[in-house]
Amino acid sequence: MSPLVVTAGVLALALVGSGLAWWSGGPAGRFRDPATPLRILTLAMGGLVVFGSLVLALEGDVRGPLLVGGAVLAIGLGGWLGMHWLGRMREIPTEVSAEPVRWVAIGGAILIGTLALGSIVARAGIPLLTDDAQSSRSAFAGVVFDVFRWFVPPAALVALGWALADPTRRRLGIAAAALGGVAGMEILLASRALPFELGAAALLVAWWSGRRPRRVVWFGLAAGAFVLFIGVLFARMGSGASFRDPADALEFVVERTTGRVLLIQARTVEVAVEAIPDREPYWSGATYVRRLSTVFGNTDEHPALGAWLYAQLFPGASAAFAAPGVLTEGYVNGGVPLALLLMFLLGLGAQAFGTRFDRLGSGPVDRAAAAVIVVAFARTYATSLNGFVLTLAATTAWWVLARPGSAEVLRAMAGRRAPPPRQVPGDEDGAAIGGPSGEPGTGAYQSAMSDRTTSSRSR
Repeated sequence: MSPLVVTAGVLALALVGSGLAWWSGGPAGRFRDPATPLRILTLAMGGLVVFGSLVLALEGDVRGPLLVGGAVLAIGLGGWLGMHWLGRMREIPTEVSAEPVRWVAIGGAILIGTLALGSIVARAGIPLLTDDAQSSRSAFAGVVFDVFRWFVPPAALVALGWALADPTRRRLGIAAAALGGVAGMEILLASRALPFELGAAALLVAWWSGRRPRRVVWFGLAAGAFVLFIGVLFARMGSGASFRDPADALEFVVERTTGRVLLIQARTVEVAVEAIPDREPYWSGATYVRRLSTVFGNTDEHPALGAWLYAQLFPGASAAFAAPGVLTEGYVNGGVPLALLLMFLLGLGAQAFGTRFDRLGSGPVDRAAAAVIVVAFARTYATSLNGFVLTLAATTAWWVLARPGSAEVLRAMAGRRAPPPRQVPGDEDGAAIGGPSGEPGTGAYQSAMSDRTTSSRSR
């Protein structure tokens, strides 16, 4: 089949799927608003999977790119059918209300996450402070490291929402310190993905609070992201980096950016469909539950899927990990039917979360949890199904503990009525429950925000 024909087919599937998802994944009349669960998922798939698949299709690959195009169409169909079954999502109130926060719960989550990270640091060191950052950073994976990811960065997002609810200089300074501290910690771990995820979630919290950065701010953020991306890339190499001249260094940056960011996910799909089932049978659920494959008669002992994919992508290279994503993992386990079913359910799930978004509330904990979940949907391009489900479960757990009145909100989200506004008791001076370090909010401000929140939810 001609590469141009395949490319045109993939592009057509992706455009139809993306169009369906974008149209159905937002409030009526807000076609240009990108900050909804299904639309963020669509943007992530388009930029980090579809683009690479189109490049591979032009180079002559067929099966992988077509599977990616079908996956985007499945997401769009899931969102479109979800809109008809569940209704279209309502407009998100553009504010962060001054709802109370159980800071003891947030502090406990920070402690648990920090202890989990410390247990890894104790045996592997801090990657950018070691002599071999590449070897050290390989230890920062698995469930223990995920505990840090689930509990520590969201605390900084709660601090940001708390500051945006009452943007005093002191609160904004605390939020900036929290975000900067967590981002700095993630950079020392030689990670590029984690700071970008934190930044994306922070932008969502700010967007939902009604902040619209000016063009110069967007340019500044893009420039900072580029510097961070390149800086961490070179820092990982340490003293072993050697380039003939600036042009050689630039070539290295371009190769790593295109190969390990823009094309890597498309290539994982391609190597999976080329190897399975032609060279080995489907894994029959082994990546979800290791022993599940034996139920279907597959007795092979499988390695970690990411390690297997890396070996397929880079034969002869030192062992490493290539994040598979829900799509690739689904194909490896059950072929095209399972892969497309999972992507359909992903689109349906994103739409379902969007239709309940306005019932979640607009307090600091609500906004932080919503941002984490939306980013988790977007990360499914490079996250296993188990990792995605565990992220949802862990986020729900700390939200329940940190959000007063969470049981009422859950009942409202499961039903058809929005939750009633929460009455926050004040102290003798009318001050609401305070923020970090015991700082109280002002009673007048709390009352005004409660009135605004009630009117927003009733629209």
